[in-house]
Amino acid sequence: MNCCLRKHRTHAKFENAISDYQCNSFGDHSHSNMDWMSSLSEELQSSSLTSIAIPGSHDSGSYWLDKTGPLNPARRESKEINDLLKLSGHYGRDIVYNWSKTQKLNIPEQLAAGIRYFDMRVGLKPNDDEFYIPHLFFGGKIVDLIAQIAGYLMEHDKEIVLLDFNHFYSMKPEDHKRLVDELMSIFDGLICPFMNVDQTILNDLWSKNQRVLLFYHDETSCAENKNLWPGSFIPSPWPETMDPKSMIQYLDHNLEEGRPTDRFYVSQGVLTPTTSTIVEGLWSSLEEKCAIPALHLLIPWIGSKSIGLSGINVTISDFVDKNSYIPAVLSLNGITCCTESITSL
Repeated sequence: MNCCLRKHRTHAKFENAISDYQCNSFGDHSHSNMDWMSSLSEELQSSSLTSIAIPGSHDSGSYWLDKTGPLNPARRESKEINDLLKLSGHYGRDIVYNWSKTQKLNIPEQLAAGIRYFDMRVGLKPNDDEFYIPHLFFGGKIVDLIAQIAGYLMEHDKEIVLLDFNHFYSMKPEDHKRLVDELMSIFDGLICPFMNVDQTILNDLWSKNQRVLLFYHDETSCAENKNLWPGSFIPSPWPETMDPKSMIQYLDHNLEEGRPTDRFYVSQGVLTPTTSTIVEGLWSSLEEKCAIPALHLLIPWIGSKSIGLSGINVTISDFVDKNSYIPAVLSLNGITCCTESITSL
């Protein structure tokens, strides 16, 4: 495709998504945590982002998935899930959808609720050159999600976001280049280039309008573009368990033994279902069997911690709308949050 035409298409998609964002109704979320970074203490405004507690969402874009469309063929579970669909008939897609959906809030709603770290997955559908959110099914287009984030930042001039592009499906080197070009275009003028983490001081980033950190887990892309942060600078150990107590033990061990001081750090408060978990709970959901049990232990665990280079940095959870998760994280920064608009466990 001609590069000028592609750039025109990218800007057109960006403008459309910004228009959609500006027309979006936040409902009750409009009075929650839209500008919490601007309310941080002077001490934290003079600290690096690695010393602040940042609420994040797991599989951030999987709030809507197209259950009428194809499965993501690059997922390792796809064969087993296909077998499940054959056995369960037209009910199968509802089952897979309920076990794939990880969030209730869309991206603007997550931003309004206070989320500032986004766990980004990117994939290509067969015979389609658009980038999509992939889970077991495919979700929305990446360009729409990131344009919504850019639009939010234009309206909230002291908010900073971390976008962690950490899973790529069916992407070749030329696809990475195309995606990075779109990111550079949409976030033009807002990007914080790769630097020592102790330089990511809020006051300095605000003064330079560097309010988007793009973590990208592809070494070649990072080597070619210094506006990308290598994935190694935001380790995110995965508990890989269905047992909430084991999850907490894992989080404690890694925070105490493994948090490096020269990079960001993610604590994953998530439970991971296996295919057998899904088969045993066909009419249940990831929200019921994973998110709620995880949050029951994650929220008090967060409350027992502190901030600083040996404490909490980024946390992630499924279904971040549950009413105590975001307030628990932000309270570590000394922020009292509105919780009226967010659902209870």
